[in-house]
Amino acid sequence: PALPPPSGDRALKRIAATWTPRVSMSDDAHVEQPHLARIVDRLAIRGVTMASDVLCRSWLDIAHLADVDRTTAKLLQTEVAQAICPRPQCALDIVKGKRITIPTQIPTLDDSLRGGIHVGHVTELVGPAGAGKTQFCLSLAATAAAPATHNGLETGVLYVDTERRFSASRVLEIARTRLNVTDHQDATSLADRIAVVRTENIEDLRSRVAWLQTSLGVVEGGVRLVVIDSVAAMARCSSKNDAGIPDTETLGVLAASLKRLADVFGVAVVVTNQ
Repeated sequence: PALPPPSGDRALKRIAATWTPRVSMSDDAHVEQPHLARIVDRLAIRGVTMASDVLCRSWLDIAHLADVDRTTAKLLQTEVAQAICPRPQCALDIVKGKRITIPTQIPTLDDSLRGGIHVGHVTELVGPAGAGKTQFCLSLAATAAAPATHNGLETGVLYVDTERRFSASRVLEIARTRLNVTDHQDATSLADRIAVVRTENIEDLRSRVAWLQTSLGVVEGGVRLVVIDSVAAMARCSSKNDAGIPDTETLGVLAASLKRLADVFGVAVVVTNQ
């Protein structure tokens, strides 16, 4: 029977790049890294590109698709499983990791939130149109991407702009006036850390979130803040039932994915809503 995709799904080529020159399953069975890399290329031609594609199949299927023997197929699955297996963490490390905050630059709010927006959590910002939700998100993005020398986190930001209200010039203005980022090189680096994507519907948004749940999208990409501005627009565009109410199941799946993204990868997720 098919197994559920592993929690840390990753691209096979990324995994292959981390393998040591020689990997062994036992003293009398080993395969050189270049050979495993060629197997990965062979599997990619057949549409097997992710770790889940390898681990959700039997070794017999992998052997057939890659045209290798049983030992090599099993070895490939073992190496892939070890590469994506979550590393153990002590409780203290988990607590410390979730204490990381992104300041909102509003002193009273930061005091109330004990430092700002916390990583590892989903924060929903609710208010009527024109209340300043987008400006708040732009300020967060600027703070997260700003250099550490300017009290920023110097980390990557993914800004999902569903209503086409993102303003790069406004982000740079906030960085200049609130964070004193006046150097041209620092401002350029800040802007380069903010990736902006636009979605047309909730299904597109779900695919973006699914991509983020790979190590390639979050861990190796250095993203620590994900902003979705706004989910209300996606709800309006989503499928509706006979009463004209948005499909709550679809929205529920999205919410669960965002919660998992924040919790597993230590990402601060900020969602605006009305």
